[in-house]
Amino acid sequence: MEPNLGICTDDRQKLTQNVEVIIHSAATVRFNEALSIATKINVRATHDLLNLAKEMKALKSFVHISTAFVNCTAIHCDERFYSDKLSIDGEKFLNLLNGSEKEPLDAMTKQLVGQFPNTYTFSKCIAEDIVRKQGNTLPLCICRPGGVVSMAEEPLPGWVSHLQGAVSAVFWAGNGMLRVLHGNGHNHAGLVPVDYCTNAILAAAWNTASTYDSKSPKDLMIYNLVMDETNRVKWISYWEMMYKHISHSPFSKMMWQPFLFFVPNKCWYELLTFIFHTLPAYTLDGFSRLMGKEAKLVKISRKMYTLASVLRHFIVNEFIFGTTNTKNLWQKMSIDDQKLYNFDMIPLDWDTFFSNMAAGLRKYIAKEDLKTIPQARAKWNRFYIFNVALNGFLVVGLLWIICKTALFI
Repeated sequence: MEPNLGICTDDRQKLTQNVEVIIHSAATVRFNEALSIATKINVRATHDLLNLAKEMKALKSFVHISTAFVNCTAIHCDERFYSDKLSIDGEKFLNLLNGSEKEPLDAMTKQLVGQFPNTYTFSKCIAEDIVRKQGNTLPLCICRPGGVVSMAEEPLPGWVSHLQGAVSAVFWAGNGMLRVLHGNGHNHAGLVPVDYCTNAILAAAWNTASTYDSKSPKDLMIYNLVMDETNRVKWISYWEMMYKHISHSPFSKMMWQPFLFFVPNKCWYELLTFIFHTLPAYTLDGFSRLMGKEAKLVKISRKMYTLASVLRHFIVNEFIFGTTNTKNLWQKMSIDDQKLYNFDMIPLDWDTFFSNMAAGLRKYIAKEDLKTIPQARAKWNRFYIFNVALNGFLVVGLLWIICKTALFI
């Protein structure tokens, strides 16, 4: 990434003269991104944009987009800064970043990341520390979305642009490729529909512009954008509702009957991963090679294991989010604005939402036409019968082994 955002002098002058609102959402959201890349995009770019914002004569509002899991090293995540969780000061880290080559920085990942489960959450916490120290003279606030999922209302209910996090998990599980996740299914998922997230960000930008006073700047406002505590969804409920709706319009290219286990115990998780992912993948790939066909299931199995590893920390642990500022922001809006920029998750019907999400995954991610649903349902029924028969065979085989062992003893 080029220094100073790669903006030429002429463009920089236009921006400093005309820009009134900044919504800084650019970031790498790959949880396992190399530290050298994550920090250049999520940290240094934030620092450079803050410097640019200080030159903007017409600036009225600056919204920095972070993550609700910025304090995922602990159970509680309130609407405040968590710089004390960092192993290094934000400005010191910038100096280290500027003076370090890629390889040495990546070699120090474990030492620098410390308690954080990945480079993404670490880099976001570092970026917030930079904002805290350098943005106190700007009309600035921070929005922290949870796990962003598909659109709830407008303009397209169910719309989703890409696979990431919780969306990726149910998509691959719905295709019969992801079968085991390491975590407690009874923990709550910190999800937020993408349109609710967008509306809250716009409302935060408005509130910042209307309340900022350069003569007496206040503490930066932080907004956690997650489910309301009165209307939360557990991971297991998330999957069960998605399974129900996917069964009505299955994916045409599913590879097996969908099922998903949430396994809290690490040893049991590894065992079930071997049984349901590794063993079938190597066995079927072996048959594919014998028949001269492409062997791809081992590669898919490894991809699913990586996805499960990335999500593990957020399913194993239960997180409690403070949302006082977000609730106050909602109450401050007029009735008309609340209708136009809805982000109130208390009345959200999750079953309807997941119905639209299942349809959206099929349409926008799998790119499958509605005409293929009858064929997909027939395939679903075949896989269901095969799955029941296979499970029955395995149970009978296991009982036979137990009986033989007991008789031998």
